[in-house]
Amino acid sequence: SNEAKDMLTQLNGGKLPVKQPDEIKARPVCPKVGCRALDFNLTTTGGQSMSLNSLKRKKAILVFTTGDCSSCKEMIRSVQQVYDYWPRQQLEVVVILSQIKSSDVESWVKQNNVKCPVALDSAGEMTNRYKPDRIPAAYFIDGDGNIKAKRYDPLSSSEVDALLRLF
Repeated sequence: SNEAKDMLTQLNGGKLPVKQPDEIKARPVCPKVGCRALDFNLTTTGGQSMSLNSLKRKKAILVFTTGDCSSCKEMIRSVQQVYDYWPRQQLEVVVILSQIKSSDVESWVKQNNVKCPVALDSAGEMTNRYKPDRIPAAYFIDGDGNIKAKRYDPLSSSEVDALLRLF
């Protein structure tokens, strides 16, 4: 939709990204829009190892959050709704949770009704590598591993869906 294109254009400094195959391969690895996303290897609350490379060919949303902020809960709620109806072979949502004790994670997941994978970043290592300007932060990544957009404010599930449909 035009609204979604306008939103992506605003997120990318007024320019709608153009996908050029050779450019994509040559893009540097960094935590900025237009770069190849930094790989990670974290353990989910289910005890599974997850990396960005394991999500190849899928779109992904990485949500950096803490256990206690209200806007974080709003962001989680909106991406969870998208996670609930997008097919797993097309999209993965990973919540990267920091600043919470390991013993509190299970109750946090239940309290917030989170069904998507939650990876504990207790030392803040991934959060420090991605360096979001603030929390919550959602990084939208295409199937080639490139960061297409970043958002710091909670989105409605329809806004998240519209962004995902652009790439």
